[in-house]
Amino acid sequence: MISSIWQKRKQMPLLQAIKEGVGETSSVITSAGLILAGTFAVLATLPIQVLVQFGIITAIGVMLDTFIVRPFLVPAITTLLGKWAFWPGKPLLVVEDKPTSGLKSEL
Repeated sequence: MISSIWQKRKQMPLLQAIKEGVGETSSVITSAGLILAGTFAVLATLPIQVLVQFGIITAIGVMLDTFIVRPFLVPAITTLLGKWAFWPGKPLLVVEDKPTSGLKSEL
């Protein structure tokens, strides 16, 4: 999701890039999360108590990540941090989110 937002922010404002990045990757992330959670949930069928606990807790964690962290927290934190959300990367010339009103127009 973040790499999709990273790519799109070069051509459009950050908020629009976040909207399109989330929309573009949401089905893939949801599918992968469901498959991974189902894989770990299979461990709950085994007769070994430690594997049952590990399978259930891991499946719940993957589901929380799939349905809460990725679609809500990642875009919210990216919006709040703005350009600092991509901090370790090289700074890019990006499209501004707000028009610069009140300033002299540049040629």
